[in-house]
Amino acid sequence: MVQSRKPRAQRPHTGLAATCGARTKPIEQLMKEQGIANIDIESWIGFVGPAGMDPQVVAKLSDAIGQVVKTPKLREDFRLGGAEARWLGPQEFAVAVRESYELWARTLANVGFRKE
Repeated sequence: MVQSRKPRAQRPHTGLAATCGARTKPIEQLMKEQGIANIDIESWIGFVGPAGMDPQVVAKLSDAIGQVVKTPKLREDFRLGGAEARWLGPQEFAVAVRESYELWARTLANVGFRKE
């Protein structure tokens, strides 16, 4: 991962538009506000482990991650980066990952990409 050492406000770039369905910063425009409809793309960050992990270990890790995600410092850091920090439990996260993969599979098929 590459990360700038300058604070975000001092970096020489300007976002053109947000691809998600809701505004994350007061100054950005949504794609739909620029006349480009049906663009609602959210990115996510998550933690995954190997299949068959001990449910007690999953629960302990999930609880610890959930506590961190709820801290004001982390939430503010994400907000300043134009993101929203949300915690999903293991089952909810599995559904979100599956839905994301299905969305991109449909999107890629619609533009002509074929699964090999």
